Amino acid sequence: MNSRSWPNPLLQRILRHIQDKTFDSLLLAQGAGSPVRHMASMTIRALINKKKRMISIIIYSGFAIFLIGIVLGIRSNTFPIIAMVGFGVAFIALGYAFFGIRCPKCKGQWGYIAMYSGNPFAISKKIKFCPYCGVNLDSEVSQLNTER
Repeated sequence: MNSRSWPNPLLQRILRHIQDKTFDSLLLAQGAGSPVRHMASMTIRALINKKKRMISIIIYSGFAIFLIGIVLGIRSNTFPIIAMVGFGVAFIALGYAFFGIRCPKCKGQWGYIAMYSGNPFAISKKIKFCPYCGVNLDSEVSQLNTER
């Protein structure tokens, strides 16, 4: 970043996050392995919760855009293109939720289990092990990479 002070610290954090993700994707493209620095002390439960939280936010935002688009379409008597975009975003995120959330060890599909257990932003604390491979959800992700 440049030396100019940003008026909003949130914008500064977002830009730093984008830069970190870009750096990680460049490392992966060059074959440097997985970016361990973000997952060094992250448990499997925290990783799945992070994915579920992000997907839930996108789904709820898509449905909110859908409802706003319906209201705007009714009031202005136009084709509700905004509603279609919102529905599309929510539908794609829901599809990713069911097929994209996987166990980091066995790659078993956690989508249904993750989305229907616990609260909308985290899986249930009653789930202790992966139902496919039996790994403890409270174990470190970095330990899985060294066990292979």
